[in-house]
Amino acid sequence: MAAKLERRGLQRWTALPRLVGALIALGLLVAGSAFALDAGKPAPEVSGQDLTGKPVSLSSLRGKVVIVDFMASWCGPCKEELPLLNKLYLKHRAAGLVVLGVSVDEKVENLQKFIKQVPVAFSVLHDSAHKAAASYSPSRMPSSFIVDKQGVVRFVHGGFRAGDEKIIENEVVGLLH
Repeated sequence: MAAKLERRGLQRWTALPRLVGALIALGLLVAGSAFALDAGKPAPEVSGQDLTGKPVSLSSLRGKVVIVDFMASWCGPCKEELPLLNKLYLKHRAAGLVVLGVSVDEKVENLQKFIKQVPVAFSVLHDSAHKAAASYSPSRMPSSFIVDKQGVVRFVHGGFRAGDEKIIENEVVGLLH
């Protein structure tokens, strides 16, 4: 019996390096890409009702360039980014640009209050169950995924800093033409 227990203990200790190795490999895999969804991959579906009750789905927007923007009411950079995305949307919507805001706020009331403070002309969905966020895995708030007319993610932006709007506009204009 003692030999059996000794073997079990030894098996646990010999399994430990394998477990540690697997965890390190997983960490390197995750660290190798800040996003689970990188440029060049098909954009997962995002659908639901926007804050006005209008049904919206990414698949129905095929043929347009779409910015899928993950944001939250508690996010400081989102407050800076949203007015600039709105300006970009208003400037290029006639050419086929759509912006789809996706809020990860837990409570819709927080999102509604936020949108009253920072109004936008584009659709905003409430993703409290984080279904869309799970598909895109944004690395931080805000995170923008620029999707081409064929439904493929072409550019990914994590976070927002002054000047990013110019980069995003150049990318969008290149996809619109």
